[in-house]
Amino acid sequence: NRYHDDALSATDAEAVRLHLAACPACAARLAEMASMSDLIRTAPLPLMAREAMNRLHTRMLAMQDQSVRRLASWMTLAASVVLGVSLYIATNSQAQATSAPISNWEAAAIGVDVSQTADDATPASWIIADLIPAVAPDRSLP
Repeated sequence: NRYHDDALSATDAEAVRLHLAACPACAARLAEMASMSDLIRTAPLPLMAREAMNRLHTRMLAMQDQSVRRLASWMTLAASVVLGVSLYIATNSQAQATSAPISNWEAAAIGVDVSQTADDATPASWIIADLIPAVAPDRSLP
């Protein structure tokens, strides 16, 4: 059977070929199997009744519709989760941004007019005033 179905390795197939050449009973059995395969392969396929085709078609359309609805519900859920996480992150980052005071040089870098509120004359002095305590807390400004 496996020889007929081409399911043997090359060495096993060669061994069966040698046996078939010497054994008329096995060769006849193989010819019978080949004949049966040909009959099955060439037999006409029966036609499906119109009612059965209609039922099959209706069922396929219903399954496709159900799949689309299931996919839409999952996509809606995923979009809701993304929106919720985005709103949570935006709310927290906005709260953190408003709680930290902005330094003079940062305000100057983003274009805010700090000359009305700052006593320092130049943005360079604002930068020095902000960075020196972080780098060397024991040093004071000149």
